[in-house]
Amino acid sequence: MEIVLNETKEENEPHITVSNAAAFGFFERHPELTKSKPKSLDINRLAVSCKCVKKPWYNMTTDLHEKNHYTPSLIFNVDESSLRIPSSANVEVIHPTGQSAGFCKEAQRMDNATLVASVAADGYSLPCIILWPRINLQTN
Repeated sequence: MEIVLNETKEENEPHITVSNAAAFGFFERHPELTKSKPKSLDINRLAVSCKCVKKPWYNMTTDLHEKNHYTPSLIFNVDESSLRIPSSANVEVIHPTGQSAGFCKEAQRMDNATLVASVAADGYSLPCIILWPRINLQTN
């Protein structure tokens, strides 16, 4: 709430602070709003998740599928999940009740390990793997 108030104020006005009691009272008076933690998404990943970037990939895979008539055992969904230490920031966003919290931007990804899972359209799955961060070792 404090961020919204300070973004809309004039430049010459002082910084606005909101107490916990005022924020709690605001939510009590507006049951159509709720607050929750959003999913963190780093800025680089957010930049490539737009429609203009994804559409050519979708068109290419659709064309390949129509041309080659892949069987369900050759169509895989590969998902990667970050196994990183959460940031120390305690971020919550305000949104209408009944909708999800969405995403918040982070400046940069921290070192992390990645869990990779793959499942074919016919239900067969490959063993999950973990990709660990690269570690530079000193050599003597």
